[in-house]
Amino acid sequence: MMPLVPLEERHVGAFDEIIHSKEEPRLSILRRLRSLLARRYRAYSSARHELAALPRSYAYFGVTGVREAILASHACRGARKQSPAPRSSFETSEREALLQCYDGETNGRKEMLGRIRKLQPAKQRWYCQYCCGMSRSATWDHYLHKAQFPEFSVYAPNLVPSCGECNGLRRAWIKYGKRTSINFYYDRLDPMRPLIQAKIAIGDDGDPEVTFSLMVRRVSRTRFGRLFERHWRALDLERRLREGAPTTLAVLQAHVEVRARDVRVSAQDLAEELASEAECLRRSLGANHIQTVIYRAAAVSPELIEYYLKRAP
Repeated sequence: MMPLVPLEERHVGAFDEIIHSKEEPRLSILRRLRSLLARRYRAYSSARHELAALPRSYAYFGVTGVREAILASHACRGARKQSPAPRSSFETSEREALLQCYDGETNGRKEMLGRIRKLQPAKQRWYCQYCCGMSRSATWDHYLHKAQFPEFSVYAPNLVPSCGECNGLRRAWIKYGKRTSINFYYDRLDPMRPLIQAKIAIGDDGDPEVTFSLMVRRVSRTRFGRLFERHWRALDLERRLREGAPTTLAVLQAHVEVRARDVRVSAQDLAEELASEAECLRRSLGANHIQTVIYRAAAVSPELIEYYLKRAP
C-alpha cells in the first residue's frame, strides 16, 4: 500500500468544467448549487484527515433539526446498531443533477480523472491500493459514497482509483462512528512499515499454498493500524489475497527456475536473492503490497525454495 496524491485544484474548477456541457433544466439547477458546493468542498478539505467527523457537521445536513439528525445518524459516536443513515438535504431534482455530473460522460469529467491518474507515481498508477495492489485500478471509488453525498460526486479528493471488487465491497464507509477503510489520499500511513505477513507451505496436493494474516502487535499499537484492521475485514482481504497469490507465485517460480540452471546456485543463494527482491519491491510498491509480502515470505521458506529447485528443468 502506498499513499496517493490528491488533486487539489480550485475547489469548484472541475465542477465548472463538467456542468459547462449540461443542458437545461439541469444546468440551472447545478449553477444554483455552485456556491453551496464550494462551502461543502471546503468542509471536506478541513475534515480530510478524519472524515468520520464530516457527516456530523452542519455543512452536510443544512436543514432544521440538525442536532437531532446528527444524534440519530450512524456517524454519531456510540451509535446504536439500528441507527438510520444520514439524510441528504437535497431535493430529488438537485440530487439527480449532482449524480449525473459523474454518471454522464463529459470531457470535463474525463479530463479531471485523467489529471488524478497522472498525479500518481508511475509504478503504482494502475494498482488498486485498497487491496494491496492485487488488482488493476480500472474504476473510480467515491470514498464518501455518492448515494449519501451527491455533492461530492465529482469532487476530485473524493475519487479514488480502485478495482471493481473493492469498489463493490466498500458499502459502509463508516460504522458505529468509525471509518471502515483507509483514505489513501489523506490518512497518515507509513508505506514502509509491514502490517501483513504470509506463510508458504506445500499443500496436500503438492502445490504451494499461501496464507495471509495481520501482524497483530503492530496493528494494535497505532490508530492507523486499527483502521487497517477494519479495512482488512471490510474488504475481505485475507481471502482475496490468498486467492490472488498464485499469480505472484508463478512469477517467483519462473525466477527460481531460471536461476536453477546455474548448477552453482544454492538454496541459500536463492533465499538471499528473494530477500533482496522483496526489499526492492518494498521500496517501490510498499511493504504491504501482495508481491512484497509473498517474496518476503518465500525468502524465509526453505521448503518452497527446495520445491521449486526440484521442479526446475
